[in-house]
Amino acid sequence: MKRFVPDFLPWGDAAEELLRNAVFNGQVVPRALGVVACRNETVVMEAIKVAAQHGVPLSVLAGGHDFAGRGLDGRSLLLDLRPMNRVSVDASQGLVTVEGGALASHLLDAMPDDLVTVTGTARSVGVAGFAVAGGYGPLNSRFGLGADCIESARIVLANGEIATASEEGDRDLLWAIRGGGSGFGVVASLTLRMHRLERVLAGTLVFPLHRAKDVLLYAQKLLALHPFELSLFSGLATIPGHGPMLFMEPLWTGNSSRGDRIVEELQTRFGATALGLAWAPYKTTFNDEQEEKSHPRGFHYDLRTRFARAINAEILDVLIAAAERFTSPYSVILLHDFHGRASQIEAAATAFRLRENHTLVEVISAWSPDDAKSSAVHEGWRAQTVRELAPYVLPGTYSSLAVLSEAGRVSDFFGNSAERLSFVKKRVDPDDLFRSGIGRLAVPAVEDTA
Repeated sequence: MKRFVPDFLPWGDAAEELLRNAVFNGQVVPRALGVVACRNETVVMEAIKVAAQHGVPLSVLAGGHDFAGRGLDGRSLLLDLRPMNRVSVDASQGLVTVEGGALASHLLDAMPDDLVTVTGTARSVGVAGFAVAGGYGPLNSRFGLGADCIESARIVLANGEIATASEEGDRDLLWAIRGGGSGFGVVASLTLRMHRLERVLAGTLVFPLHRAKDVLLYAQKLLALHPFELSLFSGLATIPGHGPMLFMEPLWTGNSSRGDRIVEELQTRFGATALGLAWAPYKTTFNDEQEEKSHPRGFHYDLRTRFARAINAEILDVLIAAAERFTSPYSVILLHDFHGRASQIEAAATAFRLRENHTLVEVISAWSPDDAKSSAVHEGWRAQTVRELAPYVLPGTYSSLAVLSEAGRVSDFFGNSAERLSFVKKRVDPDDLFRSGIGRLAVPAVEDTA
C-alpha cells in the first residue's frame, strides 16, 4: 500500500507509539493496518480509493477522544487527520470553516472575541466528531447543538470522491451528519454558523456534597425560569483535600444584572466557593491546565451515558451515593442540561431526534495506570451506578460515547431516524468501508447489560 498512498506508515513500533500518544483513553490498546498522515483532502481521497480497491476498512483519527477505541482493533487503515487543522473565519457572513482534524482549541483561538459557535466543554476535542454526533455544550440553550450549527461539509465518500453536504447540495447527507455521527465518509472540512455574543458570565461554583441535592433541585427551577440565557453544566467530583463535592459551571448569556444576581444567589444561598467568575468573551472561559488536571490524557477511562428526563430527588440520591463511593479520585459524574433553543428544533429536522428537555448523565470511571486497584474495581463502580440509574432514565445512549456492545441503546437513541440513516449510509458507503462509524447502526447485536 505504501507504493500507492503518500505518507503511509505501516504497522510497527513507530505507528504503535504514534497511536498510543494520540489516543486519549490509556485503557485502549490501539492497533491498525497502518496509518496515513493526511495533509490535505487530496491525500484522503487517494487513500480511500486505494483502500476501496483492496476492500480494506477505514477509520479516522482526529481528536483521539473515542473512549471505546472504535476502529482501532487492527483491522482498519487509519486516516490521521490531525495535520488538517486549519480554521478560516468569514466574519462578514457569520461562518467558520474547520478542517477535519481541527480541535476545539484551533477553532476557539481563531474566532473573534465577539463571535461564537457551539463547542463542548473541552478544548482538546475534535470539532468534526463533536458536531456530527450532536454536540452538547454550554451554548446549547442559546444556539442549539453543535450539529445545529453545521451549515455545510465537504465529505470524502467511500468512492474517493467529494460530496458537499448542504441545503443546496446533498441535503440527505447534511441531515445525516447533523447528529447521525460518523460512518458516512471522512469530513474533510466543516462550515459552522457563528453567532454574535460579545461576552458571557462564566466560572465555577463548588459546593459541599451534603448541599448537592438542594443545589441541583434548585438549579432545575432556575433553568425552567431562564431556558435560553442559562446553562448549568455540573458534576460530582473529588476535589483534592476536600473529597467528593459538587461543581457547577454557570454560563449566562442574557441581561448582565440579572445574571449577576442569579450567580450571587447560588453562591450565597448554598455556601459555594466561587472560582474565576467573571464576564468575558466565551473563547477565554476555557482552561487548558484545569482540563488536563481533571481528565489527564493517558489515564484509563470507562464510561456510559444515560438520558434523564428530569433531575429529581430519586435520581440525585443515586448520583450522590455513587459519589460517596468513588473508587478513584479521578472518577466523575457529569450532568449536561439540554433545553432552550436546542429543544425547540423539530425532531425530524436532524438525525438527532431527542429534542425534549433532558439531562445527559455521564458516568465516568477514571484511574491512573499506576493505580494499585484492579480495573475491575473501577469498572464495577461504573456498572453499579448505571444499574441504579436504570429506573430513572430514558431509552438510549449518546451515540458519540457509546461502546459497541450498546447496539440496542444506540438504536433507541436514533428511533425514527434509524431507517433514514441506514438509507443514506447504503447510498454513500454501500460496502461499509467506514465500518468503525457508529452511524452505520450495524454494530454487533450484543446488548450491554451494565
